[in-house]
Parts: sequence; structure tokens; C-alpha cells
Amino acid sequence: MTKQEVGAELKRLRKERGLSIYKLAIESGISHSYISQLERGIKEKPSPEILEKLATPLNVPYMQLMRIAGYSNQGDLDFQAMLDGLLKGILEVTDMGDSFPDSLLDKLNKLIPKYDSAFEDDFEFSPESLRKLISNSTWQQEWKYDLLIDVAVQTKIWRNEQIQREADIALDLVKVLEQKNITYCGHQLTDQDKQLITAYLDALFSGRISEK
Repeated sequence: MTKQEVGAELKRLRKERGLSIYKLAIESGISHSYISQLERGIKEKPSPEILEKLATPLNVPYMQLMRIAGYSNQGDLDFQAMLDGLLKGILEVTDMGDSFPDSLLDKLNKLIPKYDSAFEDDFEFSPESLRKLISNSTWQQEWKYDLLIDVAVQTKIWRNEQIQREADIALDLVKVLEQKNITYCGHQLTDQDKQLITAYLDALFSGRISEK
């Protein structure tokens, strides 16, 4: 597209959203004079940073704006690798195998209305469903990117909450010893080891335990 065509398309998207130039300027953090010149084809094509700021208030996927501005060839060079990398990062944070924990699903399910027109009726978030989505040729690349970014954001929020919750919990050693795969200096504790530790702790705290 020429810069005039890019400007005209951005203007069309703005009007579809019912936004004035001033309202778009406020929501995007871009000056109204720049937006006006952009729409009139006076400015050269906007930078990726500008497009990223426009994407949310225009309610248009960032990658769609990138294509409109003529960045598609550059962006598609290793796009699938980028998607794979995003998904890998998400799965490393969750580390839950074939499913996501319920507390994370509560957050992810709130994204469904945003992508409802693209999801199948029985769609459920899982590592496998995300793998299928990013390899689905019928899905637009920008939707795949935006979905994974949304999932990554929610996963980060979830993980931070988990870390905070873990920090706030005072762990009882009895509860710790009930866990599987406990190690000490690289050596895994057997059931007999745990029994010996429990016996030692009972002896150590016997007076204080009996006082309670």
C-alpha cells in the first residue's frame, strides 16, 4: 500500500470504532496532529511502535496493522518460530503437562469472548489446544499472535499470584515431609528417611508439643 492508502485504511478503522481523532490520540498516547497527518497520507508509514499503540484503541490485531503498513514480508520471515517460542515460554511457566491448573483456567476462560468467533464451540484451553491453534492454517497469523500474547499476560499474572501466595504460606514441616520427591543435597528422601526425621523432630519438640 502507498502511504495514502495506509492512511485511508487507518481512518476507516478509526471511524468503524466511532472514535474521533482526539479520542484516538488520548487512548493511544499519540498526538492528534500526527494521527491526522498519518490519515491524510502526509506522514510516511508508521513505525511498529506506533502501530502497537494504535492496535488496542482501534480493536485491531497488531499484526493486522503491521500488514496494512507493509511490514508483512518482514514479519512473516520467522513468524511461526516466534509463535512456537511464545508457546514454549507459556508452557515452561505453567509446567503442568497436559492441562492447565484451574486457577489459571479461570483467567484464560475470560479471553474466550474476545476470540469467540474464531474458536470452535467446544474449545477449551490446554497446552494441546494451543499447539493446534498456532498450526491451524485457517487462523490469521495476527490472531494467533494476539491470542498467545493475551495468554502469556494472564499466565504471568497467575504465576506472580502463585509466588505471592507461596511466600505468604507458613509451611509446617509435617506437610513438607508428606510431599513426594523431596531431596537433600541431591539425595532423594525415602519413606524411612522421612520417618527418622519425623521421629527426631518429635523428640526435639516433645516438650513444646505437649504444652499445647
